[in-house]
Amino acid sequence: MPVNCVLNIAVDQNDKVWLTLGETVNNSYLTEIAGAHWKTYSSEDLGFAPYYLSEIAVNSHNEVCVGIDYSLSSSWYDLGPQVFVFDGNSSIQLKIDSTRSVNALAVDNEDNIWCTTGQGFAVYNWENWIRNDSIFRGSGSFEIVQAPDNAIWIGTGNGIYINE
Repeated sequence: MPVNCVLNIAVDQNDKVWLTLGETVNNSYLTEIAGAHWKTYSSEDLGFAPYYLSEIAVNSHNEVCVGIDYSLSSSWYDLGPQVFVFDGNSSIQLKIDSTRSVNALAVDNEDNIWCTTGQGFAVYNWENWIRNDSIFRGSGSFEIVQAPDNAIWIGTGNGIYINE
C-alpha cells in the first residue's frame, strides 16, 4: 500500500474488498483486493485528485461510491466534488453544493447515494441531489444505513432519525 492509514472498507458483490487510504490531504488512494491480487488507484487512475476520503459503499453495479471530506481545508471556496463513483476504469464526480464534507455515505436498494453532511443529508437519485438541512440543524448527522424494511436510519447528535 502506498500509505498505511486505512480510512474505510467496503466489500462488493464479487467479494472484492475496497479500501480508502490516506495519510495527508491530497494524498488519497483507492485499493481493490481480489484474492491475492491488489491494485491501488491513484489520482491519475481516478481522473482527479480527491482531497481526503471519508466513506465508501458499493452499488448494485459493483461501482464504488466514495465521499470526500474538505473539513481539514482552510479554504471555504472552490471546493471540489463531495462524492465520486468509480467503476474500476473511470470515475464520475458529483458535487452536492458547497458542503464541506460527507460524514457518512450509503447506497440504498435502488442505488440512490445517501450522504450525511454537517447539518443534514443529501440523496442523489442519478439525476439530482435532494438536500435536507433543516432537520438536524445544530446537532449534525454522522452515520447512515438502510434497514431491511428499506427505511433509512440516520445517526445524529440528538439521536436517531428514521426516514421511511
